[in-house]
Amino acid sequence: MIFPFDSPSEALAWLSAMSGFKKEEIRQYNIFIDAVEKLGDRYEEIYEKSENLNSSVMLTYSGLSTLLFALSKSQGLEAQRNWMVENLYVANGSLANVLFYFFGLAGEGGRDPEDILGTMYTNLLVHIDDSEFASLIRYLLFDPPVDTKDFTRIAQLMANQPIVDQYELGANFICSNYFMLAGSDDRNLSSFWNSMVAACDWRATGISILRGDVEVKHVFLPLSDRNSENFFQDRLEAQRGADFNEREFRTSLANDFFCLKSSPGAYLASSAYLLKSANSIDEYQRGLARREIVQAYRTHKTPAEAGRRKVRLNFESLRDELDKLQSDLERREVFRLVCLCGIEERRLFDVLICLYEITQVDRAAYTYFPTNLFFERFGEDEIIEASTDLRIPISISRIERDLYDKDESVLYLSVERVLEEFEVLKPSELTAEPGEISHFLFEACTLECLRQSLEFVSKSEVEEERIDVLRQLAEVDPDSRDKYEEEAQRIIGRQTVDELLQRYEVGKIHCDEKAILAWAKEELAAKFIRLQDFIAEDLLPVERDAELEFLSHISSGKEGAFTFKVPSSEALSIANSITTDLARKYALDPRHGIDSYLSLGMRHGELEEHLRAPLSNRQLLTVRGPTGYEETDFWCRTYHPEVGIKIGQVLARFSEKYNETLKKIKDEKIQVNRDEKPDGIIDLEWQQVETLSFSSTFSKVGSIESLLEEFSSFYWATVEQKLAPARTKVITEIGPILHDLLDELKKEVEAETGVLKLGPFTDELTRARSDLDAALKELASWHNVARSTDSEPISLVDIISAAQRIVTRLHPRFRPDINLTGDINVSLTSSLHTLIEVFKALFFNVFEHSGVDTPQIFVQIDATVINQLIVNFSSSIDDIETAEGAAAEANERIRTGEYEARLPKEGGSGLPKVARATVKDGKPNTVISVDSDRSLFCVQMNFNLLHL
Repeated sequence: MIFPFDSPSEALAWLSAMSGFKKEEIRQYNIFIDAVEKLGDRYEEIYEKSENLNSSVMLTYSGLSTLLFALSKSQGLEAQRNWMVENLYVANGSLANVLFYFFGLAGEGGRDPEDILGTMYTNLLVHIDDSEFASLIRYLLFDPPVDTKDFTRIAQLMANQPIVDQYELGANFICSNYFMLAGSDDRNLSSFWNSMVAACDWRATGISILRGDVEVKHVFLPLSDRNSENFFQDRLEAQRGADFNEREFRTSLANDFFCLKSSPGAYLASSAYLLKSANSIDEYQRGLARREIVQAYRTHKTPAEAGRRKVRLNFESLRDELDKLQSDLERREVFRLVCLCGIEERRLFDVLICLYEITQVDRAAYTYFPTNLFFERFGEDEIIEASTDLRIPISISRIERDLYDKDESVLYLSVERVLEEFEVLKPSELTAEPGEISHFLFEACTLECLRQSLEFVSKSEVEEERIDVLRQLAEVDPDSRDKYEEEAQRIIGRQTVDELLQRYEVGKIHCDEKAILAWAKEELAAKFIRLQDFIAEDLLPVERDAELEFLSHISSGKEGAFTFKVPSSEALSIANSITTDLARKYALDPRHGIDSYLSLGMRHGELEEHLRAPLSNRQLLTVRGPTGYEETDFWCRTYHPEVGIKIGQVLARFSEKYNETLKKIKDEKIQVNRDEKPDGIIDLEWQQVETLSFSSTFSKVGSIESLLEEFSSFYWATVEQKLAPARTKVITEIGPILHDLLDELKKEVEAETGVLKLGPFTDELTRARSDLDAALKELASWHNVARSTDSEPISLVDIISAAQRIVTRLHPRFRPDINLTGDINVSLTSSLHTLIEVFKALFFNVFEHSGVDTPQIFVQIDATVINQLIVNFSSSIDDIETAEGAAAEANERIRTGEYEARLPKEGGSGLPKVARATVKDGKPNTVISVDSDRSLFCVQMNFNLLHL
């Protein structure tokens, strides 16, 4: 039953009346809040008090949240689940079960609220039409601040719910809008306020202190007093690592909130979350109200009495305060409010300049920028108009990771406007110098941005432009040389690997796996931890070793369905979510996924040039000029000028049609198939059987890093199978489209010239068809995974040569004299990228420490032991004593594990990377030594490889 409240006042009248029936129970609940707040993390005691509350008062959602959280933390997930089965769930499929399920999920602890919302959306909200019920679940679970509009609607939905929870709704409304109490003559508002005072509600104490100091058009800075600042700092310091981790901070705040929703600690925690996510000034103020109430309650002082300064709520006043704030978190929170004010005041330029300035000193501040709101309020034209200042595209690049796919072009349009302002066509034509230009070149003129430029016709041109920019930056900014050279190394390394793979006819289907795995470690960590909690209690997603059976199934070429025994467990849902997220990221991530690399490796000029070449080489295509496609006079040399001119006219029209067709093929066919690209020939969608088959892996890995390694192997094996239809479609779908155009060309030339047998022209057309077929077959071969496979072994000598070329391209004067001995004919079918990285690190080590441009390098290869590869890499040295000290230090660092510890922070370089690549049974098999007789610095590596 829904009660027809027409106004907040009527809703408050109802809530006041209901609260009057259960005064003592509400007072007992508030006493419970005060008592539990003092217990800290003594969860067993909290659970006992929660049990007593629910038995003596009634089962309420407010008390249930605390009970489930404390039970999970003190006795484990299985105990929580059993309690819910015995005391909550009903057998008739009631929607109440859904609500209880999500309470249990939030009560598990250590859960990011964004993940809970995501689970709620994918598993529930998209499947139900009852929007009112969905709103009720969201409110009861997250207890967000409520405005006057939402309050009336939620009060209607809550009218038949436990009275303690109805009281909590009223208290929440008062706290969210406490400024209404100042000078109000609403009797119902006063009545409910009085019921809060009578119920010993701590919030009433805080509000009573603030009532006389209400400032709707001002805020008090700093936002947090010393106690609140310490509270937040404790949660920040609990993170792993020194850098700000948005997910871990949210999760830490969620633990405080879900444990005891109406406590001072919960109000503080939720205020930090609400301030960061607010998309209007009103939302921000309602979130801030919770913090102000807590601070007034604890200090018994108004903000003014506490010595905090009053600042007007507008862009100018708040922006001037940013430099005065002491803590990073405080500055970020105020920055969010500055941006909201600036967006409200339509100050696009000033908002982006403010973003630039704050991220110059605190890069993590970009996470507080209201990106979605900004791009909803301001269009491309406004951003382009503001982009006469270098700082605008720099600012956009710093929030680029939060842009939707449709907004990706905004950065390039902004960059293009700056280039126009400087009257240049390419970034490399700017004069690099320290400061804003360097930031613009490095941060804004990225590969992803430049590939949208029409100034570059191929992937290689885009990459060479970026390398040129990075070299200039390394020269003018030596303090940051390492980061410029590191990116240049990555690009050159990718190019060299691509060249090597092309030599061995390996395909172009790949992605930036390193970037995707870095994303996964951060974004999927909470889900993985939750799943491991289930597995620890033997709640498995699927039967063990299911993925081994599946890989055997597909590798043997078997047809037909593959079945699994699937336990009924929440673990399967989490495992499916992780697997689906990873598979989609690999395939469709706009910057790092397979589809993105299709754009770089095939669609950006390369595909069109590849399919134009068979015709242009036969003089069947003309070039596009300023006014259209030019009419070639080539055939006038073969035929009578009148016939030759007519052929040229037909070819001009044909060239336009052929190029438009190639563009259509590129835009519609050479795509990963998805809703917005239904004609894409590459179908990477995972079926349920594949998702289930991988799910058993979760029970066998102890870390997310191990999981991601397993997923990588499984993913590429699965993708290789999925690419077979794409290769076929290149021949059966794309081929006929282009051959039909050639048929039309032949008919049109015959019709225009009146000559049925144009010998030389027809001969060239026939040869062009043959060349086109060969090009189509090569295009089909591109649709293979760009990794070595069992049928495509790659020579170790070529791998070493590729690594050396990477270093030499970056440092042209480095020309080592390399002497290869031993099993130089050995080839490998795995670990290609790892070995290139290892030898690249060794060559860089030689370049940096040898002191000469042409050092002698000796590489001895031993592959006599099965499944092992022993390589001794030695380089000439001048200072034996220094080399011996360096070798001893390196061996000690390998022995103690210091190198291993450095890798996550430094990304892996030099000898640490070499040591990591030789790990077997948990220990690196790398030995550093000095051969004093021959003046050589020696690195001996023992690789455990399965595919020699």
